Amino acid sequence: MWEFEAWQERTKHVTLPYDKNATPSRTSLSLEELAAVRALAARIHAYPSFRKRVNEYLAKDDNDTLGKAAWNKWFLKVNGGWNMKKDMELSLDMHERHPRLLIGTIGGVSGRQ
Repeated sequence: MWEFEAWQERTKHVTLPYDKNATPSRTSLSLEELAAVRALAARIHAYPSFRKRVNEYLAKDDNDTLGKAAWNKWFLKVNGGWNMKKDMELSLDMHERHPRLLIGTIGGVSGRQ
């Protein structure tokens, strides 16, 4: 099961920028950026559904420009070291469920004949 604890272990216990323990030295964000991310997270996490949270994050008519920029800055810095995409592909391949395989079975474009 993919739970928060598993994510923390996988990411070497990374500190999220909106966590109360986040500091500039742990996140490489300034105090102003951390405050902006926390404000953004508080607003976004107030919505109960994931879809609504995503829609709110993508909204253009809000005052969260600095928070979004800081979140993206942090995420781009740390995401590369997690190897999530590679691990997911290996897991899907192991269970023969990778999209490459599914495309071939439903008549989509693939290298198979």
